[in-house]
Amino acid sequence: MNNGKQGDILTIDSDKASTVALRVGDLSPPAKALEKCQRDLFQTMGMNYDQLASLKQFPKPKGNSGRWVMATDYPKAAYKERREGKTQFRLDVDQNGKVENCAILVSSGHADLDRETCRKAVSRARFSPALDENNQPTAAPWVSAARWQVPR
Repeated sequence: MNNGKQGDILTIDSDKASTVALRVGDLSPPAKALEKCQRDLFQTMGMNYDQLASLKQFPKPKGNSGRWVMATDYPKAAYKERREGKTQFRLDVDQNGKVENCAILVSSGHADLDRETCRKAVSRARFSPALDENNQPTAAPWVSAARWQVPR
């Protein structure tokens, strides 16, 4: 985006279509509102917006993160009762890429599925650490979700 005399111009580039430039007016108020929304969201998830905004790189999962929590991990009672749900969670990754903690952000509605999500993610997750503005390894969170679905 560049600031023109009559307002901001939003330029959209695509390798599959022509470049489009739109005069959109002053985007400062919506940009400030978006930043406030992001700050509030990160705060509700127990994360520091300023620290995350300064990262050059977030923690990167080693291997397939989709294999950290699998159908074979289903708690027996939940499987028998055919309980399903989606657990959103945050992993706190230290400067060495090791998971220090797991927190449930949005419950599946079933405590045993949530507990098992964290238990398996903490034991199986491996990361390359986040990098700060000086390219030094640093602690940072990683957010994901596990969907618990009884195999049909």
